Amino acid sequence: MKVSDLISGDPKFIKLLSPKLDIESRTIGNWRSLAAEFGIRKQKTEQFGLRGSGPTGALFLYMRTAEGLHDLTMEQLRSHFLEMERKDLVNLLDKRKFQG
Repeated sequence: MKVSDLISGDPKFIKLLSPKLDIESRTIGNWRSLAAEFGIRKQKTEQFGLRGSGPTGALFLYMRTAEGLHDLTMEQLRSHFLEMERKDLVNLLDKRKFQG
């Protein structure tokens, strides 16, 4: 399953991740570190924090159409969460069976 399909088809997906990624922390991986994992430039990333949908929501909406990210699979997203040492997010994906 592609992340872009899930974003379009299941608004609960972003609502589940946002409280865990919208945090401001230098020690816990958040939406900024996820954007960095995807190679999104810092200048673009900072724009996500200015949007009304919240930074995580803005990041995933951007990913839905961004070159190289719109084909991201749930398994790849899970791998990024592992790289960020966010087992809580990995467990969330596994529990919800999102990786497909």
